[in-house]
Amino acid sequence: MIKTSEPPKILLDADVIIHFIKADRILYLPKIYPYRLLLLDIVEMELLRYHSMKKYIENLTNRTGIELITFPDDIEIIKEYSYLTDELGKGEGESACLAVAKHKKYIVASSNLKDIKKYCLENGITYITTMDILVKA
Repeated sequence: MIKTSEPPKILLDADVIIHFIKADRILYLPKIYPYRLLLLDIVEMELLRYHSMKKYIENLTNRTGIELITFPDDIEIIKEYSYLTDELGKGEGESACLAVAKHKKYIVASSNLKDIKKYCLENGITYITTMDILVKA
């Protein structure tokens, strides 16, 4: 019997989560991508800065099955994150997702194409947007 590999995990950026919360459809995300969705603690902290989102975010991982993960302590990922935030001026959430995705071969879910598209193409990172998720749904 041939064992197939699991599909790659998907790192959710803040904008995608906000889109689904505003549409009152956040519970649909894990149904579209079961057991694949990850939320970095850095992205969670970014979301908690939005006062209107706070009540949703505090229970997000408990209610949805989206897995909250700690930003890795891998030195290469930390260096990449620093480069993205300090040298390229990207936001904390996008930078965290991009740095982790580059080294872990995860997919980035973000609709902020201005900040992620070029970097993803240059580094072989697969990305999806809110619209891609809706098409799959």
